Amino acid sequence: MQLGSSSHLLISNFSGTIHRRMPLLQNAKKALRSSQAKNIVNRKVKSHVKTAVDAMKQKPSAETLSKAYSALDRGVKHKLFHANKAGRVKHQLSRLLSA
Repeated sequence: MQLGSSSHLLISNFSGTIHRRMPLLQNAKKALRSSQAKNIVNRKVKSHVKTAVDAMKQKPSAETLSKAYSALDRGVKHKLFHANKAGRVKHQLSRLLSA
């Protein structure tokens, strides 16, 4: 399932056709609006985390490590990653710096 540019929910089936479904109930409309807003924020935060981690992998330094830690912690705060995954990635990045 994907979100379209308008407030329609796009559903694709196995034949490749796309059907648009508009929410009928008021609470479904509100849920769609809120999920679209959360989707925008989540993509932004996730992209920031990926950029920071990739920068650390390319040029390991204390400054990039700090930025990567901060980005990962922000991802955990937004509930995009489990805390254990963030800890695992932090450990892997710190090993890059010490190597």
